Amino acid sequence: MKSSYISLGYRCNHKCVTCPLTLADKRSENTPLVVIKNALDKLGRNDHVTISGGEPTLYHSLYCVLQMCRERNLSATILTNVSGFADRRYAEKLAELCVCDDVDIVTALYHCDAVRHDAITGVIGSFDVSMQGLANLLELGYHVTIKLIIAKYNYEDLGKIAVFLRDKYGNSVAVQLTSMDYSGSAFRNHEKYFVTFEEYQPHLENMLDLLRAARMNVSLIEMPLCHLDPYYWRLFPRKNVVTNLYVAPNADNAQSTLTDLANQCNTNYRVCMGCDARFLCHGVWRSAVELGGEGLLKAIKSM
Repeated sequence: MKSSYISLGYRCNHKCVTCPLTLADKRSENTPLVVIKNALDKLGRNDHVTISGGEPTLYHSLYCVLQMCRERNLSATILTNVSGFADRRYAEKLAELCVCDDVDIVTALYHCDAVRHDAITGVIGSFDVSMQGLANLLELGYHVTIKLIIAKYNYEDLGKIAVFLRDKYGNSVAVQLTSMDYSGSAFRNHEKYFVTFEEYQPHLENMLDLLRAARMNVSLIEMPLCHLDPYYWRLFPRKNVVTNLYVAPNADNAQSTLTDLANQCNTNYRVCMGCDARFLCHGVWRSAVELGGEGLLKAIKSM
C-alpha cells in the first residue's frame, strides 16, 4: 500500500509550546491545491493519505482534498486538534463529503487536566473545545485516535490520564502513545519538557496495563524498545508502511524530504548497531538523541 503525507499549510489556531515546526515553516505559503491533486493522482485505489497542517480544518481546501480522496477510493487520516469539529454544523458538513469508515481522526491530548492541557496549547479553553469536538465526531461515527505525546509535563500522571480516558471513552476511541520530537518550539523549550525514556518507562507501563485491562485499543509509536518490557512490544505496528509521497508548503525537493523524514526517527546510532532488536524497533527521534546523547539508549542482547 502506498501512502502520502499532505500538509495543507502551517497556519494553526493553537500556539503549542511543543510544536515541532520551525519559525520558517510557519511563514510558508499554503500548499497549492493543484500540487495536492497531482500527488493524489500518483496513488492507486485503496491507498492511504494523511492530511495535516498546521490545523487542517482552517483550510477550505480540506473539503476539496477529502472529495478527491473519495473519488479515488483513498482512505484518509486527518491530524487535527478537533477544535473545528466543536461546531456541530461543520462536523456534519464534513461527514457529508466522506464515508466516516474511510476517515480516521487523530488528535493530540496533552493532559486530562484542562489547565495543564491549555498551558501546552497556549489557548485558554482549548481543552473544553476539543472535548466537544471529540463528542461530535464520535456521535457522527468517525474512527478517533487520541494521541498522547509523553514529556515532562505529563509523564508522572500517565496513570491518571489512563483512568480519564478509560472512564470517559472506554473502547469508543483508540489511544496512541509516542515520545516527543524536540524540534521547533519543542527544542526552544526543551529544558522544561525533556524527559528520558528510563524516567517515564514505569509510568508508561502502568498506563498500558490500565488501558489494556479495560480492553482499549492502544498502540505505541516512535519510541525505542530498549526501555520497554518485551511484553509490550506487540503494541507497536509492523514496520511495513512507507511514506511514498510527501507534500508540504516547504517541500521543494520531495525525494530529499522523504529521505530526511526517514532519518528523523530511526535506529541509526552506534549503540543501536549492536542491538539484537534493531530491526524490530521503530527507533528514537534524532532530536532526542541530540539533546540527551546516545546514553539514552541501550543495546538489547540475547533475544
